[in-house]
Amino acid sequence: MKISILNKNYYPKRRVCTKNGICGTCLEWKKGDCYGYFSRIITDEDLKIIIPKWREIVKKEGYVTKDELKEFAKNYEIKLTDRLLNHYSNLGLIEKSIMKRLTGIKGTVSFWREDTPKLLYVIQNLKKLGYRLKLKEIKYYLDLLKIDEKAISEIKKIINEKEYLEKYLYSRGISSKQRKKLKKLYPVFFCEVLLSRYDVFEDLVSFRSKIEIYKETEKIFNEAKTKESRLELEAILDNPAIETNIDEVDDTKEVYILVKYDDPFNIDILFKENEIKIIK
Repeated sequence: MKISILNKNYYPKRRVCTKNGICGTCLEWKKGDCYGYFSRIITDEDLKIIIPKWREIVKKEGYVTKDELKEFAKNYEIKLTDRLLNHYSNLGLIEKSIMKRLTGIKGTVSFWREDTPKLLYVIQNLKKLGYRLKLKEIKYYLDLLKIDEKAISEIKKIINEKEYLEKYLYSRGISSKQRKKLKKLYPVFFCEVLLSRYDVFEDLVSFRSKIEIYKETEKIFNEAKTKESRLELEAILDNPAIETNIDEVDDTKEVYILVKYDDPFNIDILFKENEIKIIK
């Protein structure tokens, strides 16, 4: 990293510190006071203090550096590239990075949302389902996970669509078991004729929950001795019980979606307004 020697005559005096005392460039930066000129040379020892403090601040806000982000992605078996990040951020599927200029250091540092790899995992799995979802449609479903006022309104619509479709299929003599068989045997036909938006939403919630407990599931999978036991575990992960009170309450702050995983996981994932909680 290049260190810049700053000219004290270039910068005006400041009465109040605007960097919470961690900019590292004024005479009293270690004390949190910033009344002098930007006149000191930043040393390697200074950087060891400045950089961790900046990281601590952005981490509290839910951001990490690009290098840290790529390490997280490896844990979820996702290969992150700059091109992929820029592509999805430009499409609005993931949040764009924020650029922080550390005063006294040349250049900028980019920080990304910590949950970006999890969203990429969900996007990639949705694309594998064969639903032929366009990127705009994927964004539509990802926005539903915010469980805000707009999302709740849309979820109610797709629940009504599902109920209407089920009544129609029942009147035609197609049971829920037959519907599941059709989904496996004729995925293209199913997607074009019998698929409701709620089916996609359930898959979305399932993937988002699955990646949330990825490390826990990895331990249990490693302990599974036979191929049959691993298949049983996959079946539990892919078909969790999903409960919601969306039609029971009017207060948007009380609306939730609860994803329940049975034994041996015994983990519940709670989705509320812009919040995801793991309940053991």
